[in-house]
Amino acid sequence: MSLLNIVFLFAWGKPDWKPVLVAYLGLILQGGCLLAVGALISAMTSNQIVAGGATFFVSLLLYMLSWMTEYDSTTTSKVLNYVSIVTHMENFSKGILDLKDAVFYVSFIFLALFLTARQMESLRWRS
Repeated sequence: MSLLNIVFLFAWGKPDWKPVLVAYLGLILQGGCLLAVGALISAMTSNQIVAGGATFFVSLLLYMLSWMTEYDSTTTSKVLNYVSIVTHMENFSKGILDLKDAVFYVSFIFLALFLTARQMESLRWRS
């Protein structure tokens, strides 16, 4: 749906297309992160409603971690702020392609999918 806004933006304006592509890349990576977390939670539960609720809660927690640790400067709060998905989206939304943010998203996706595969293998061997 947001592609319609981009069409109008380019039809009536002359924006630079590179920051727009970087922002969309960030959205795709952030969405992949949340989908991978959802797949992991779904593999860990046998009930779809519980999996949906838990995925919503974990996604909301990952989103709100930056707000909860914004005014604290302890080491724990810095680590929690780094785990937040919003912190890494800031550069993408400004059109800045930073390697550390892309690596965070890709490694988060691969870790969640790896754990999902291990959980599925564990379920297969148990039954």
